Amino acid sequence: YGINLARGLFVAFLLSLCPALAPGQNFDFDLLLPKVEKYTVVINAKVAISLGSETHEAKSRGLGTVLTDDGLVMFNSSLVEYGGGMAAFYGGSSNSDVLSIKVSTLNGKEFDAEWLGSDRYSGIGFCKVRKTDSWKSDHIRFEKQPAFKIGDWMALFFPLPEHVSPSLAADIGMVSALLEKPERFPLLVGFSEGQLFAPLYDTTGAAVGVLGRAANLSARGDIFDPQSFLSSMGSGGRYSLLGILTADRIEKLIENPPKRGAERRGWLGVSYQALSADLAEYWGLETDGGVIINEVVRNSPAMQAGTKVGDIITSINSEPVNVEKEENLRIFGRAIAELGPNAEARLGVLRKKGDRFEKIELHVRLAPAPLSSGEADTYRNEEFDFRVRDLVFSDFIAFNLDQETFSGIWVTEVGSGGWTEMGGLEPGDIIQLINSREISDVDDVESSMEEIVSNKSSEVVFFVWRDYKTLFVNIKPDWRRTSP
Repeated sequence: YGINLARGLFVAFLLSLCPALAPGQNFDFDLLLPKVEKYTVVINAKVAISLGSETHEAKSRGLGTVLTDDGLVMFNSSLVEYGGGMAAFYGGSSNSDVLSIKVSTLNGKEFDAEWLGSDRYSGIGFCKVRKTDSWKSDHIRFEKQPAFKIGDWMALFFPLPEHVSPSLAADIGMVSALLEKPERFPLLVGFSEGQLFAPLYDTTGAAVGVLGRAANLSARGDIFDPQSFLSSMGSGGRYSLLGILTADRIEKLIENPPKRGAERRGWLGVSYQALSADLAEYWGLETDGGVIINEVVRNSPAMQAGTKVGDIITSINSEPVNVEKEENLRIFGRAIAELGPNAEARLGVLRKKGDRFEKIELHVRLAPAPLSSGEADTYRNEEFDFRVRDLVFSDFIAFNLDQETFSGIWVTEVGSGGWTEMGGLEPGDIIQLINSREISDVDDVESSMEEIVSNKSSEVVFFVWRDYKTLFVNIKPDWRRTSP
């Protein structure tokens, strides 16, 4: 925050030296700040991060913005999501499980909130204040279809450290370009990634969108966890372009926010790379871009439609896929995702036949996109002091497991000194049986544990998969005391 504050002071200093510029950014902060304070909240989150068999808790703090009267709040999802793609880095599987979210108003009132999930393509996270009669807050109202031009000034507010007062500081930036490719995007200068997803205001005080990224790198395809390794570790050394996620895009997310345990994105089941100009020239293709299929998931919609490795997708429902750079891959991914589960699509494909390419059309029915580890259903048992979640697609990929034959649930947390830890259960274990009962999801675990607690069973046997082998974990609860 100190860097942001210093930059804001430096900008103010430059403006003092250039009086001609000052009218262009004449924000009335005395009127704007009281309005912003009414729907700005502080997010305090606690997250359990599991990397293989190791689990630790992390706390994070950031600003949120109230979107609706009933307490829908948006914030930077990186506060609670730590990248399922980390599995690819160290050869295991990973998980970030949201233990709790507290939403605090700027006047000090605190409320429990439910984590809903994040939007894959923007990185905006959503939570909702748990229903309570004492919740009262105004909500932000975005300007409908604002127009932008180069030189427009924008303002936002960002949090200051807890030990200083006031809690908010202002910053200003300017529209520097109006990008047309790979998508329309008003580009800004003057802001930083530490201010992502803060609402942006024009000089009239209208909220015109939020600070977001353009040309953001994405994973090569939709096979892996939505939070890719590159996105979890930064932009891979490339310059990240910041600009305005416009109000119309934010309104769509408000109308249809993520829902935990449910998936509303379409999924094709491929990994892919951009058809660069060099590759198009090498193959003698006259096209403005496309995506080259590198891998097809077994039994995926793509495989069922007849997609093959090496196919080049050049259109979706007759709309061209103008992807010629890796930075633009997310445009294709988002187009597939926004079609939704069970949508039917026509894919225009170039397929190699001998020494030439032929044009074919494939008809595909999309499936629901696999959930990320952060979106999976979870269950925590208080008596035995452990937490689990459903397996997600990235777990099967990371360990080369067959989804059709392998079942179980992922252990995300084991309490220190509890019965399960003393019996040998570890984070990262996959429980397949509890007392000979087959376990397929967290509902199976919940019903099994309810029966065990009700009967006060003297012994509980977990059959688990760990480090590519199976073993039995014998838990002996002492019902004379409560597990820590």
